[in-house]
Amino acid sequence: MITGLHSRKKALKQDDGFDPEVPKSPSSGSRNDDEIKTHGRISFLRRFVRSEIGYAIEAVILFLLFGLVLGYIILHHQQRKVVLHIMHDPLGHGAALKGRAGFRHHFYTGHPRTVTVVMPSVVNPKGRMKRLHSIQETWGTSARAVYVVHNISEYPIASHAVISEDCTPEDPYSYPQLLLIPDSIDNGVARLIHTIRTVFEKINPDFAFFC
Repeated sequence: MITGLHSRKKALKQDDGFDPEVPKSPSSGSRNDDEIKTHGRISFLRRFVRSEIGYAIEAVILFLLFGLVLGYIILHHQQRKVVLHIMHDPLGHGAALKGRAGFRHHFYTGHPRTVTVVMPSVVNPKGRMKRLHSIQETWGTSARAVYVVHNISEYPIASHAVISEDCTPEDPYSYPQLLLIPDSIDNGVARLIHTIRTVFEKINPDFAFFC
């Protein structure tokens, strides 16, 4: 009977490599447990990556990376032009932060899509400068306002951005701008025709709103 028990113990030892009579080392046991846990985590990550959720996450990450690269390529040329434009006159752009809407006008390129042409009003001519200033402080810059004037003294604040037969604004992306009517043209239809022609030839927007 003793011989049979000994045989069973010996067979158990040969099958799984574990001898119940030999005490297991604590360090080797903890090391084996860590290896099993690490192997389990790696197996879980592999199964997760190969699952439908893993494929979906990979697709989203690739889509975001593609969008960032495409956006960088599209904006690179425009940003380079902006940087060169600011470096050409850094002091002037530093002063422009006070009188204009910061550097926002630099992000317009080419012809504007829309402009708002502000025609002279017959109501209270003496208060026109105040009204034009209010337009500048509110919606004038964002709406790309163009003030139609007979003399720059009507709104000297925008004297840097005059559109006439002889000159164009120093900074074409800065608004409001002044559209100067020649002395030979008075009020009425002739002024309106000249304004429309000048807006079309000098600014060339897709749309022009008159007010």
